[in-house]
Amino acid sequence: MSYVDIGIIALLLLFAALGVWKGLQKTSLALGAFLISFIISFFLANVVAEAFLGIDGVRQFVLGKDGVSLFTWVRDSKGDMPGSFIFKNFYEPIYNTIPKKLLTASFTAADAAAVSVAFSIFSAIVGVGLFIVIRALLCIVTMIVKSYIPRKKSMGNRVAGLAVGAVRGGVWALVFTIVFSVLGGLPAMSKMEKEFDDSAMAHYLNTAAYSIKNALFIPDDEMLERLIQKGGFIEKEEKPEKPELPDPLKVKRYELYAEIMNLNYPTGHRYEVDTTTGEIKENADGWIEVDTSVFERTGFKDAYDAILAYNVRLADNIKADDGALKDATQETLEEYDTVRSNILRIMSGGGDNFIVSLTNYNNILNDDSFGNSSEAGVVENTNNSLRDYYNKIVAALDALKVEYAKYELLTVPAAAGEFTLPDYPALIQDEVQSAPLPEPDPASVIEQLVFAMPQKRMALV
Repeated sequence: MSYVDIGIIALLLLFAALGVWKGLQKTSLALGAFLISFIISFFLANVVAEAFLGIDGVRQFVLGKDGVSLFTWVRDSKGDMPGSFIFKNFYEPIYNTIPKKLLTASFTAADAAAVSVAFSIFSAIVGVGLFIVIRALLCIVTMIVKSYIPRKKSMGNRVAGLAVGAVRGGVWALVFTIVFSVLGGLPAMSKMEKEFDDSAMAHYLNTAAYSIKNALFIPDDEMLERLIQKGGFIEKEEKPEKPELPDPLKVKRYELYAEIMNLNYPTGHRYEVDTTTGEIKENADGWIEVDTSVFERTGFKDAYDAILAYNVRLADNIKADDGALKDATQETLEEYDTVRSNILRIMSGGGDNFIVSLTNYNNILNDDSFGNSSEAGVVENTNNSLRDYYNKIVAALDALKVEYAKYELLTVPAAAGEFTLPDYPALIQDEVQSAPLPEPDPASVIEQLVFAMPQKRMALV
């Protein structure tokens, strides 16, 4: 039997005797006040202890990296205590559960464990202080209540007081064990380690004490991370704020705007939308603006200008946050996009699209051979090609009228107006040029005159 067993038995006998002397009511009142003090103080211990770390002197005492502090004591003495009570029962279990996310090249798991142990010791000290303060305050309450309890006690009252007193002694024994489980590694407690290890009764108390200690004093991962930051061991990593995701319908509306605007740039995309921010971006290169002046001779320049201008008006009104499409549904926007796809196909998709047909028609008209051929077969082929491209241009424009009219059926924004095109120009055709007469030879002209003159003289004679 160790001294610890003797101490536990003595506590049980002492409080049992006090229970007999005070009776059931007073003993129960004292036990209740004790439990209230214990629960409040030790459940608040970590919170109050962490709050005290806001004081520079307290933080230096607990987590100071240099000089005298609980942290440096645990950190510097851990190599000398592999077989000690605190190492086996406290330091080592914490060391093995340190989250890797809290570690750096200069701040190891051993350092993190030392922070946890140092704070747990300080938290236990704070818990004891809170217990004393709260218990002292409750003494005033219990004294007032006791004044109303009769002094005379029956035998049954005293026997019940003995049982409650024994329980009270067991609770005190558990509290001492909890405190020792936290402070047992301190030099002042070193002589008690062997006594606790040899104790038969302390074994049962230790099991409960370590469970309570782990729940009350050892900081969890989040608190440990805060302690590491407060101690200045690692800098707090500033996490970038998550950008607020834009309204998906607004993004879809902006994408529709960009795609309609890009109809005016068939060689590349000038506009695009960042789906993460909902912002419309303009590409610096990769696109060429259409110069409709090159089609002046075809007569379709004004029609092409009207298409480009309407696309801009339509796109701007779709983009407007206060426009008619501000509350458009996904279905409506998809219908708009379907029309936009049809317009793109007519303008620049496939082999007979508007742009290709207009370009080919324009190339023939601007060719040097146009209007200079005297061969009927060549002119006929040219006119057939012109007629074919002209018909394709007119068919494309008619198809565009149909598609743009669908926007009106979809309640197109009024600001875009009605899509109209100027009258189509007449088909331009080539003509066969007559062969030029050969220029007369000057010598032959003189010769003809010479031969003609005598005949005239003879006729006169």
